[in-house]
Amino acid sequence: MSPILRDPLQKRIIFKTAVLAYKCQHGMAPEYLQVYCQPTSTVACRRLQTANSSRLAVPRTRTSYGDRSFAVQGPRL
Repeated sequence: MSPILRDPLQKRIIFKTAVLAYKCQHGMAPEYLQVYCQPTSTVACRRLQTANSSRLAVPRTRTSYGDRSFAVQGPRL
């Protein structure tokens, strides 16, 4: 694939993932995807400064394959 075509495709993938994460956060996505988008206030075992923000908890992974999953990319975006 040429670099000219690859760039808009990457942006579209990022946009679609961000929209899906937004829908998960606001209850408009299926429940099996909403499990991956938990706010940091519900996941943390202690009170954090980011608990009041609208950030989502990003799980840690050990492989680059795991970094490409929706469970990591959705909350990260």
